[in-house]
Amino acid sequence: MSAFDLWVYRAKQLEIVHATEFYPDFNGKIVYPISLIEENIKSKDFESIYHFGKKNIYIHNPKGEVNQEKFVDYLVQTYFDLRKTYRSYFINIASLREVVCYKMKISERKFEDLLNHAYKLNLNGTLKIKISLEVDKLPEETKAIYLKQEPVMVEGKYRNIIAIDITKNI
Repeated sequence: MSAFDLWVYRAKQLEIVHATEFYPDFNGKIVYPISLIEENIKSKDFESIYHFGKKNIYIHNPKGEVNQEKFVDYLVQTYFDLRKTYRSYFINIASLREVVCYKMKISERKFEDLLNHAYKLNLNGTLKIKISLEVDKLPEETKAIYLKQEPVMVEGKYRNIIAIDITKNI
């Protein structure tokens, strides 16, 4: 592992950057910030995690109903974009995660938190869509991917594929 890769991995674990080699239809590594270094931020979507001198490191940690709705909108939009590529009702949830994380500038952990909440709303019947999560692998998935790419955990179980139905009354 190069020094760059090591520091990117550490920064990803601290949730100050997001990095992926698995962004759909892109060959290479994408690294982008999901944090800011500022004296003071008044936005509720940022949380201070470290203070040094007059500056703070703030991670992007959107909360609240508005952000949950925004997450669901990105989830649905990205699902249908990827579904065209996969040509399948079920798509790889990790690919979906990469695009949604990029669009919302959130960490993988925040994606899991938001997806867990959306899935609970789905099970309660209060979400405007229906979400189906499964553990099956898609034909193009191999063991090598799971060695590099973090799995997605929902409701305490690792999930591999997702399907979304918007035919529910909106």
